[in-house]
Amino acid sequence: MGVFLLLLAVALEGKAQSGGGIYVKSGGKVIGTVIHGNLAEDGYGLAGEDAQVINSTICMNGPIGNIMDGIKPGDIYCADDTVRSRANYVKRAKKDAIGVVFWVNSDYYAAYPRGYVVALESSRKDWETGSILYVPVPISDTVCYTKTQALATIGNKAAVYCAEYAVDGEEAGRWCMPAGRHLSLLYTNQVAVSETLDWLFEEGSDQITGTVSFLEQEKYWSVTEADNQRVWLLDFEEVTTINSSMTKSGAFVRIDPETDGTAYIVRPIFVY
Repeated sequence: MGVFLLLLAVALEGKAQSGGGIYVKSGGKVIGTVIHGNLAEDGYGLAGEDAQVINSTICMNGPIGNIMDGIKPGDIYCADDTVRSRANYVKRAKKDAIGVVFWVNSDYYAAYPRGYVVALESSRKDWETGSILYVPVPISDTVCYTKTQALATIGNKAAVYCAEYAVDGEEAGRWCMPAGRHLSLLYTNQVAVSETLDWLFEEGSDQITGTVSFLEQEKYWSVTEADNQRVWLLDFEEVTTINSSMTKSGAFVRIDPETDGTAYIVRPIFVY
């Protein structure tokens, strides 16, 4: 019957390859138990059928790949809010990638923000309106959401795209337009992100939710203003400097949207 009568809390480390640290058959009971440090490659610390779990605690449960290696830029963010390395994503039965992690908080115990995720897709949009809605440079992780919504309200096409962006089965609101510092971090970790995007594209549409757009070596919109007339873009393109064989990229460029009128790339992100 799979009955566990543990009246005192006991620390159990589940090392099952799949299914979880403890499996309880129908009619079984788990009483007064602590299930800790489950190392299953897939599944959960506790799994079973029609059973009872009484006065028990399940903690520090997660995929072995993430426990051993830690979440890092280039890992895949899934629709169920789990993060998998490419190696562990291959083993995952459900292929529901929605984005790629491009920054991880170095504080392992931080509740928020834990990291930033960039969408699998991008689009080319113009600013549509010269309005900048100037405010001080965003320094908190949620100001980019406020700015995105404000710009979308006045018809900014780049902001509308990010504000309305959603993967299959998801309501709009998770994603926003990146601030300048988000783009800077994306630029810094672009190799890891690009490798994952390329890999997802090569694996085919059955590996993801939606489609995949590559990271282009071009300018990207941000919600960060340079002043009350211009906005910052980050240029991912390598450019040869004048009178020199050296190249440079990753430079911020100030654009006056009202006079420029060019459609640049915008790629949604979210903070988790």
